[in-house]
Amino acid sequence: ALVINEAYTNGGSANAVFTHKFVELYNPTDQPISLDGWSLQYRSATGTAAPNGTVQLSGVVPARGHFLISGGSNGTSGVALPEADLVAGGAFNPAGTKGTIVLADQAGTLTGLPTGSVLTDDVAGVADLLGYGATNTFETSPAGAPAANTDPKSLTRTDGVDTDVNSADFTVTADVTPTNS
Repeated sequence: ALVINEAYTNGGSANAVFTHKFVELYNPTDQPISLDGWSLQYRSATGTAAPNGTVQLSGVVPARGHFLISGGSNGTSGVALPEADLVAGGAFNPAGTKGTIVLADQAGTLTGLPTGSVLTDDVAGVADLLGYGATNTFETSPAGAPAANTDPKSLTRTDGVDTDVNSADFTVTADVTPTNS
């Protein structure tokens, strides 16, 4: 039931709010969820092979709580993120304006990830998926995206709601709110 709650893909770029890219997870359940054996993966907007960035996750997402994963950086603009629950660094470095981020409930890189609409029930290992911008992989339809790396916005889910439609679930907003556990 874990979801990608917010993704900030322009960390460190000119005009950036924060120095590092991040993904914030949210646990909408009443029980803590262990991330042992889970991974965060990224595939480029035109990619058709397995994701090329896989980060092993560890730690616990508290019940009705958040978990902050700090990623790579495009430069030195912005302020430091709040203390991350997990630092992936350059191993997680999504493109600023288009791509696909996958929360996988498996440690290994997903193989056979199709293009087009991919829902969690369609592919083993996919717990949640966020396709943004002009990407070839998404849930039903891709979310919007920042206009450029210099457009300091994040993709934010509203109230943890997951309808399996990226374009409906995520808003592109200048209100960037990384939240750790």
